Amino acid sequence: MRRVGGCSRWFWTVWDLLFALCDMFTAGRYFQEGAWGRMAEALTLAALMLAALAGTWWLSAPRRYCLARFEDGDHVITIWRERP
Repeated sequence: MRRVGGCSRWFWTVWDLLFALCDMFTAGRYFQEGAWGRMAEALTLAALMLAALAGTWWLSAPRRYCLARFEDGDHVITIWRERP
């Protein structure tokens, strides 16, 4: 038996869009130059990324999701889990 499945396509699509947003944000250089400006920029981008990732997970998480899926020829075993 082999395990199939993985992260959703939507997860990786949103992740790529988030990195594109961060690139556009840093290209504008909204923060002042210097060590404090770079640190503020890094912390702001980290907070934006975490917030977007958490929001994406929460909004896209289905009520019931596949915990594991196994295939063996014609047989498929799927283990489901309900979200609280």
